Parts: sequence; C-alpha cells; structure tokens
Amino acid sequence: MDASFKWLIWEGVLPLVGTALLYWALLGCFRIAQSASFTFKWGEAIDSLGWLYGAAVLAIQAGVKGWGNETMGPIPWFCWLIALACSLLLIAAMCSKAADPTWQPGWPMKLVATLFTGLVLFAGFETQNVICCSPGGSS
Repeated sequence: MDASFKWLIWEGVLPLVGTALLYWALLGCFRIAQSASFTFKWGEAIDSLGWLYGAAVLAIQAGVKGWGNETMGPIPWFCWLIALACSLLLIAAMCSKAADPTWQPGWPMKLVATLFTGLVLFAGFETQNVICCSPGGSS
C-alpha cells in the first residue's frame, strides 16, 4: 500500500469516523452487559460539527504540506479555501448553538459538511500522492 492510501486511511478517514466506530463498540459493550441505560443515536455518532472541525484541520495540514511545491498546482490554494469555508460554517453553527441550546444542524448543514469532508479527503490524498509518489514529489 503506498503512502497516499496509508494517509487516507490512517490520517484522513479514521480520525473522522473513529468516533462512530468507538460509539458502535460502546454500544456492543452495553449490549453484552445487557444495560438499558445506553441508547444509540446516529446523530451523536456522526457529528457534522466534528466533521467540519476535522476537515478544517486536515485541509490546513494538506495546504501546509503542499505549499511551495510547483507540482501541486492549485491544490494548496483549494485546501486553504476549504479550510476557511469549514471554519466559517463551524463558527456559524457554534453561534447558532450558543443562541439556542436546542439548535441541531439540519440536513443542508449535514450535506455541506459531508461534501466538504469528501473534498478535503480528496485534496489531502492528492497532496500526499504528489509529495510521496510522483516524480516531482519531495520525498
């Protein structure tokens, strides 16, 4: 497995969906213990705010790694723009939650967060691919 796929799995996807995997494991443990005190809610396991935060961090990392490498093309700029978009959407959501504690993200925000996360994973994968696996890469 090349380094770009390792990055995608271990540094990209796993941190974003790791919470849901841990949540599933916890559900299994409570079922084995036959406890009725734990209820499974996908809204808590798949958190669009957490995905936005994670996507912003991954986009910044990819932007920093690709900056100054001519073979990257527009990918670093795209990473910085998507990091800004994720951060602004996250701030808007946090302000909404602060104004109304019962606020929950609706389907448009969940859809945009999922789209942004997918774009960041693609851009991060391409960054890793250029850096480690292409002739113009730096390592």
